[in-house]
Order: sequence, then C-alpha cells, then structure tokens
Amino acid sequence: MRYLMAEGFKKGVSDLFIAVPVGDKHGLWVEMKDVNKTLCSVSKDQMEHIELMTKMGYEAIWCAGSDIAIAAITTYMSQK
Repeated sequence: MRYLMAEGFKKGVSDLFIAVPVGDKHGLWVEMKDVNKTLCSVSKDQMEHIELMTKMGYEAIWCAGSDIAIAAITTYMSQK
C-alpha cells in the first residue's frame, strides 16, 4: 500500500472507475468487496469517497463479488 500512496493514490478511492457519462451521471465508481461481504466491510474512507462522488454527480457503489459488479456496470451502461 505504501508504494501506491507514493505514486499519488488516495486512501479510500474506489477500485474501479468507468469514465463514461450516462444520463445525468458523470461516470461510475465501483468499490469491490469479496462475495458475501456486508456494508460494514466498507471502510470509513471508502464510504466517504462513495458519498463525495455521489454528491459530485457520479454514480458510486460498492459491490460484494464480481457478479454483482458486472450486473451493476451493465445496468449503468444500458441507461445510455
């Protein structure tokens, strides 16, 4: 993690960003968690990032597992 911070990464930033505006959203931020994780597995920094991005006009979510993330991304992209 230290090397990522040295490269300019910020604590809490979501794992994935889709830089495609859809409707009134500027893009999609996705925080990835393992299957069967719950909301309490999202750190305070991660939740603050999700909330900030939502306020700034982005879609920002967390997903427990890749299947849910794929479904969420597909749903987001199909709104074009």
